[in-house]
Amino acid sequence: MADEKITSGRAFDRFISFSDSVTAVAITLLALSLVNIAAPQGEQSVWDVITLNSGAIWAFAITFAVVGTMWKSHARVFQSIQGYDHPMFLLNLAWLALIVLLPWPASLYGTSGNSVHQNGAPLSGAGLFYWLVLAAISFLLSAMSIHASRTPGLRDEAEMKAHQGGTVRGAAVRGLVFTVACIFIGIASLFAPIVAEWLPLILVPIGIFTNRYQREQLRST
Repeated sequence: MADEKITSGRAFDRFISFSDSVTAVAITLLALSLVNIAAPQGEQSVWDVITLNSGAIWAFAITFAVVGTMWKSHARVFQSIQGYDHPMFLLNLAWLALIVLLPWPASLYGTSGNSVHQNGAPLSGAGLFYWLVLAAISFLLSAMSIHASRTPGLRDEAEMKAHQGGTVRGAAVRGLVFTVACIFIGIASLFAPIVAEWLPLILVPIGIFTNRYQREQLRST
């Protein structure tokens, strides 16, 4: 791709700042579902309120942690490039759109999670919807990493020479692994909602493994 089609400099700095700002607002909006939780009534204790709303609290905790991890990977990718082209702009815009959308499926998932904890009611597809949105966010991040690694005009050649693309390759692998894991959890939520609520814990060892893989890539270059 010709260099004149790459937008860099101050415009690229604004591009990154805009992405960071949108992500910050979206992750803040996740807390709105918790703000609306009613205070203890009558003889209720605060622990009763937490128990009754455990699904919403759990959904907030999971979403906050996953979005934080994805933002970190997003930052690593954009630290390794020096500009953006039209495909990168569209991929990033789609990623941001899903990040902004995320508080809605997170709220649906949390409400359904409350029902699961109280009477074992099914998630009615809310879990699948939520995890598919997270899978799409992760996949788009991987697509941005792959596009950056394959487009010479985008790459920061000094970083690529130093690490031979280890940073963006690691982000691509992380994105694909998280995509598969999210789809698996979403499908599991249709058949075993109680089990599926604990499956997100597998993302912890997955994150540790992919971090280790990325460090190995950087050390081997």
